[in-house]
Amino acid sequence: MEELKCLSCGGKVDINEELMIGVCEYCGTEQALPEDVIESIKQKKKEQRYHIDAKKQKTRNKINVIISIAVIITLLILILIRSTTPYLSKVYLTKERNYDDTPTNSVITYITPVKTFFVTATINNAKTNTQITYVWKYESKVINTKKTYINDTKNKIIYDSLMSDDSTWPAGDYRIEIYIGDKTKPSRSIDFKVNNKK
Repeated sequence: MEELKCLSCGGKVDINEELMIGVCEYCGTEQALPEDVIESIKQKKKEQRYHIDAKKQKTRNKINVIISIAVIITLLILILIRSTTPYLSKVYLTKERNYDDTPTNSVITYITPVKTFFVTATINNAKTNTQITYVWKYESKVINTKKTYINDTKNKIIYDSLMSDDSTWPAGDYRIEIYIGDKTKPSRSIDFKVNNKK
């Protein structure tokens, strides 16, 4: 860009790109910039903005790639854990079981008289000798605890039953908790009720 001269004293003119004016460095006189200088400044600013925007976009793209990779790794870890860790699915309370230990029907409310509760579940990824603990509760108090072990890993259906010593279980709130291994938190639990017959 050609050096600008002060119109008053002929001295060197400094360009203020923010204000788009020229200021003489000797006498301080302000003067309008020629059109080609203004266009050159605008073009320079436009290129700077483009480079800044491109840099920001590049940074955003990198962040998005890192986040995507982190999500994929997390999902793969979860899938790997899920495929090797025993877990329960299809957990049902029932009034009775079929010949293959599947529930005949699913219930969450029993009507008196009810002598026996049944719970069935499908266990996945269990190894031989995996411990299963059933904890039955009535009004938040433990009324029965039973431990069993998986002997046949091909049979994925597990079940437990709880029989009353009386003619029926009393009305109230109940809960069955099923634990796998030595975990202190139940793998699955079901809250259910016994209501008096009307």
